[in-house]
Amino acid sequence: MFKDSSNQAEFELLIRATRHELFHFIIVQYQHLDLVRTVKNDLKAKYPERPFAEFNLENINPDTFIHSILACKTGFVFIEKFELFFQKDLQALAIGFNQRRDLFSTLPIQLIVFVPFGGDTLQHFQKTMPDFYSIINLSISLKSENLPAENLQSRIPFDNTNNDYDNIEDAKKEIERIEKRLTTLEKTPENASLIYNLTIKLARAYRFNADYIKSKTLYKQLLSVLVKQNNPDLENVIIHIQNDLATLLQELGELNEAKTLLEKILRFDERRFGVEHPNTIITYSNLASTYKDLGDLEKAKTLSKKVLSLAEKHFGKNHSTTAIANSNLALVIKDLGDILEAKKLLKRTLISNEINFGKSHVNTAVSYSNLALVHIDLKEYEEAKILLNKALAINEKNFGVVHPSTAICYANLATVYANLGDYKTAKDLFEKALFSDISTFGENNPTVAIRYSNLGIVLMYLGDNERAKELLEKAYKIKLDFFGQEHPYTQADKSNLDFLNQLIINKSFYLE
Repeated sequence: MFKDSSNQAEFELLIRATRHELFHFIIVQYQHLDLVRTVKNDLKAKYPERPFAEFNLENINPDTFIHSILACKTGFVFIEKFELFFQKDLQALAIGFNQRRDLFSTLPIQLIVFVPFGGDTLQHFQKTMPDFYSIINLSISLKSENLPAENLQSRIPFDNTNNDYDNIEDAKKEIERIEKRLTTLEKTPENASLIYNLTIKLARAYRFNADYIKSKTLYKQLLSVLVKQNNPDLENVIIHIQNDLATLLQELGELNEAKTLLEKILRFDERRFGVEHPNTIITYSNLASTYKDLGDLEKAKTLSKKVLSLAEKHFGKNHSTTAIANSNLALVIKDLGDILEAKKLLKRTLISNEINFGKSHVNTAVSYSNLALVHIDLKEYEEAKILLNKALAINEKNFGVVHPSTAICYANLATVYANLGDYKTAKDLFEKALFSDISTFGENNPTVAIRYSNLGIVLMYLGDNERAKELLEKAYKIKLDFFGQEHPYTQADKSNLDFLNQLIINKSFYLE
């Protein structure tokens, strides 16, 4: 049953509505996918004698969908992603669904549809299905009191040069060495290949040190030089650099540019090398991560499964590359709501990284952090704290306090404290994460927007509504600019901002 006090009253309404099979159509608006799973599981537990059918509009057959519902004789019919009916490609199906409202209302079933929380959702519903809307029996809204945690996605490296550095100091020494070497090299045709390789290494060292703008500038300058030469022998080097640049763009939040570049690289890799070549596997992996960040989880899952299958085939189940593929698939599956399967994959990854790298390596810290996310989703906060403190100690030692990996650890640990009700400690940790990320990315960046949002929510719980509103407005504007209105990140911030504005208007927010 729901433990969140903010949802208890709404859920009790749902129980009353489902107690007798007179309520035929119920809308559940949710802020987080976990709430969808909770509703379904709680109703199944409450009414074990009732059959249930489940549909998701992302993967239905439009030709048989309505017939499948009509074939249900009794019990619950759960329909996820119902908001997809508002899109043009399902318009004909929506019309057919709308026209059968009277028939649905005579069946001994209860249709429970799930749509994401948002101010415009019900307006879209009424516009798209004006007739069906007239027989809605109940509409409830569920908001998660738990703050979201943040994952550390891993990259499958092109070669071992991406793992040259274990800490910031090693990378700084490499930067000094390469910069000095480049100043002494004469720019002659004989030295061209060496200069290219040194520039790539320098860009990677800057990236490791979280100096992303310098890294991006070097990659783009080098690409410009190489492309102008129109030399077929340089084609592989250009693709190599483009792949590095694409993953860097993703970290900078420039996701659409990253996606366009990776899709271009993938077409080249499949044509030149085939689908099972290591280069192609890398591109599949990087593109899957970009799809995930753009919110296209089904595409991300399909590609991530392909990467894992190919990695196991070519490298074996215990290879570090396979561990990365395991981890990235787990994070997608987690976002899709299959927490236990994600936990199994992430435990496998952690064991592999402890064997391959040791318990104090930065790659192992990533595994500690990502496994902690599952414990957070399962509300196993003490286990999450242990793992996150391990990850934080490793990252502070190797990267220092101003680095994206360290900032993620601060933020995830803050999330644990917030969910335990220790908002003061959560605030201090979120402020550390915000300082780190502004130092790395500047203020107008999606990662910084996440920090604004998380800190704003904690300040709301501490009663500082005005400052919370200022931060949530910053977060919403950045995500709106980067992702657009329909992206889940943007919608979540709009929901939080609407909620806070209502609290300020009512002046009725009380700390529990």
